[in-house]
Amino acid sequence: MIAFIVFFILFLLYFYISQELFFKFDYIHKNLLFFAERALIAVQSGFRVENIGFVYPPIAFVPFLIVNDPLLVSPIIGALFSTFLITYLIKTYKTDALSILSISIIMLNPLYLFLSSQRFDVLLFYILLSLSVFYTVRHIETKYSLYIFVAGLLLGITFFVDFRSLFVVPVYFISLFLLTSKENFHYRVAIVVVKITPVVFFLFSWLYLNWIFTGNPLNFIQSPYSFFRSEPVIDEFIQASGSFIRSLFLTLKQLFLNSLLILPYFLVIPYIKRFKLLYTTPLFLVYIVPIFVFYFSIYFGMFFPYMYSSVLFLLFSLVFAFYLRIANSKPYLFSMIIAFLSAFFIPDHSKDLNEKEFIGSFKGRIIPERISIKEDRIIAKLLIGYGCKKILSDDAYTFPVIYFTGNSNIFILPHNYIYYTVLSNPTIFADCMLISRNSKDAIKKRFPKSESGFVPSFYLVYDGLKYMLYINISREVYKW
Repeated sequence: MIAFIVFFILFLLYFYISQELFFKFDYIHKNLLFFAERALIAVQSGFRVENIGFVYPPIAFVPFLIVNDPLLVSPIIGALFSTFLITYLIKTYKTDALSILSISIIMLNPLYLFLSSQRFDVLLFYILLSLSVFYTVRHIETKYSLYIFVAGLLLGITFFVDFRSLFVVPVYFISLFLLTSKENFHYRVAIVVVKITPVVFFLFSWLYLNWIFTGNPLNFIQSPYSFFRSEPVIDEFIQASGSFIRSLFLTLKQLFLNSLLILPYFLVIPYIKRFKLLYTTPLFLVYIVPIFVFYFSIYFGMFFPYMYSSVLFLLFSLVFAFYLRIANSKPYLFSMIIAFLSAFFIPDHSKDLNEKEFIGSFKGRIIPERISIKEDRIIAKLLIGYGCKKILSDDAYTFPVIYFTGNSNIFILPHNYIYYTVLSNPTIFADCMLISRNSKDAIKKRFPKSESGFVPSFYLVYDGLKYMLYINISREVYKW
């Protein structure tokens, strides 16, 4: 009953935020529309799940195959997993008003609200990783093999949410091997295998699926649309990639810049020293998993300084605060309050416009049109109004429009076998062309003068901030 009440309250909060931003500011995070558009294509093509693609972790797409409404999916998933984490911690450890207050402050943290209502995929990764750590420390505490099995399973699932979970496998390997140093060799190997096997199994199954459907087992890494190439490029971090020293320096720099946002994380560290050395070192290694995620993300060129990454540190601090029985201490609660208040101001300097403007909307700022979906919805209405039935488009950049039309079958997209035939001679095959202003848009590359309003046999009917819409002059196209 308590779990249902908590879920209901959190869902209403997250849903209200997403609805308010959508209808008041025409804002929703583009990643939600991306997942929704790919799921729409998969369903409308006869449940051909391969049309989702194999370049992104698949779990984020699954909810949209059931409920293709981004305004619902993120609040539901965010509330569901937040509720599970909260209720499990409360039931496992003795709680009082102060510890419950600490939990509430995290749930109301603006950056947590951003993930809950707009980036459920990131929040899901953070919570699953935190729960994996929670069950690991429970195994350390009780020696029950079930806990290490669950911890390994959760770690394996995180791979299908965020491929970067592979970065923490060596950390778990070392920490578990150290933890069992007094046991015989076979027992130590068995514990490590139980923990690591799921993520290794999921990795090889993903390699196999990529090989079957794309002919290249490393397609999810090498594809130009790969998850590993999805972060915006920042010179400072690109220059550091591949360098152990520069990556370490930038990791420490980011920790310092975010120190107020993750203050509870630092506060927990001295309490780990309470245990004997045998337990302190493995616990400490597991606790600094978020730092390893930072470091290897920079090292492999996958890092962007999102302020919301502080949520991962806060969740780790919460799990360990309950384990160490300090969640109800006044210093910990005070540090949570500081992190909470800082989240209203520090993100004003974020390089990510989404989290910056999301939090800015709490302070009365209007979300700018460049990250709103106002133009996407306008274009969708125009396509329907002009009666376009065969629309050539590159949905790597026009996916929001495709989702808002509600019919992916009227589009000729890169995954269609005829796409490049149509791209070579759109006059014969397409009655409309939707071109993004992104320089990497395939159609824009094919017709570089489209920026100036010229495409042979087509005339420009819409020239906006993000898109250009062209209509075939004859509108008599080939019926394939």
